[in-house]
Amino acid sequence: TMHEALPFISRLRSEGAYIAVDSTDRKLDKKLKYVAKSGIPYAIIIGQTELADNAITLKDMRRGTQEQHSPERIISIIMADSDAVMLD
Repeated sequence: TMHEALPFISRLRSEGAYIAVDSTDRKLDKKLKYVAKSGIPYAIIIGQTELADNAITLKDMRRGTQEQHSPERIISIIMADSDAVMLD
C-alpha cells in the first residue's frame, strides 16, 4: 500500500502540504488517536479498500468527519486549508 501511496504523498509535498507518514503496524485507531493529540488537521487513509475503490479517505480531525474523494479533490481540500500547508 505504501508503494501505491508514494506518488500522491509526493504530489502533496510538492504543493506545500505538511505530510507525515505512519507505516507502523499499529492499529488504525491508535494512529488516529496520535493524529488527534498532535493537532494535525487531517488524516489521509490509503488502505486496501481505498485502492480497490480508487478513492482516498480524508478524515477531518477537527470536525470528526470522514469522506472518500478522488486524489485531486483531496489535494484541493488540503491546499485550501492554511493550517495544512506551508505559507511563504
